[in-house]
Amino acid sequence: MTAAYLTLTNNTSQQITITEVTSPEFDAVQMHESVVADGIARMRRLDEVTVLPGGSVVFERGAKHLMLMQPTRESDTVTLEFIAGDAVMLNINVALTD
Repeated sequence: MTAAYLTLTNNTSQQITITEVTSPEFDAVQMHESVVADGIARMRRLDEVTVLPGGSVVFERGAKHLMLMQPTRESDTVTLEFIAGDAVMLNINVALTD
């Protein structure tokens, strides 16, 4: 299992709600958020993430992030598909770093 960090920017005039993220390099990709409640850090799964028109959402350590689970093959890059409803909104390739 590993985590992914990135910034999603919505350059449209419409709100975009990401409902799923997939990758052929992993069996599962989940959107999570780390929160501290009563002094205890917890990670919770997010069913969706909304990016407002002209806005950005940051996926970073200690906040929203992607959990990449169960690699299906070794690769130097990861392909991520961001899905809103039935449509693929964004398909990106990123290099893996330490």
